[in-house]
Amino acid sequence: MHQTPTRAALVAGALVAAVGVLGACSPGADEPAAVLPASPSPSPTVDAAEQQTVEAAEQTLQDFYEVGAKVGNAGFANWQVMQGFWTDAEQWQAQQETYEQRVADGWTTEGAATFTDVQASDFDPGDDIAGDERVTLEVCNDTSGVTTLDKDGAKVPRAEGVPERFTVVYTMSARGEDRWGIDSREADTEQSC
Repeated sequence: MHQTPTRAALVAGALVAAVGVLGACSPGADEPAAVLPASPSPSPTVDAAEQQTVEAAEQTLQDFYEVGAKVGNAGFANWQVMQGFWTDAEQWQAQQETYEQRVADGWTTEGAATFTDVQASDFDPGDDIAGDERVTLEVCNDTSGVTTLDKDGAKVPRAEGVPERFTVVYTMSARGEDRWGIDSREADTEQSC
């Protein structure tokens, strides 16, 4: 019996695919996928420490996409490796349920998602202790290079109305110097970026 996936399941699948397919198999994988634009601050100089902190968070996000790509392209069987990226237990629980469902459904991904147009929309330096910072990164998530396949190898259609490119907001916190984790991830699939 064939069941039509719900919009929520397909959006969750797009998000999982977005982080589950930016792997070494993709063309141009050696090129950086995200570029942080110059600060819109009216100040003529950018705080070097803040810039370095944002870049470290962005690198963790890049790693998250790359590891996720390997997980999705391998049929989500080793999804547990993704836990190390999450700092929030509730957020991880939701991700875990999605990964388990992908395994149960026999889904896999092919191709690569990318993120571009990275904007640091919020920065909290913490309590002046290195490793206590928080940053919010808004990215344009491009899933146009991703194909999700069901257990029979048939293409799973994208949810109606979900664009291939949409904004995802990641809130991240430091876990010590140059180590970052994802506190939350929110996707705006209503509007293309």
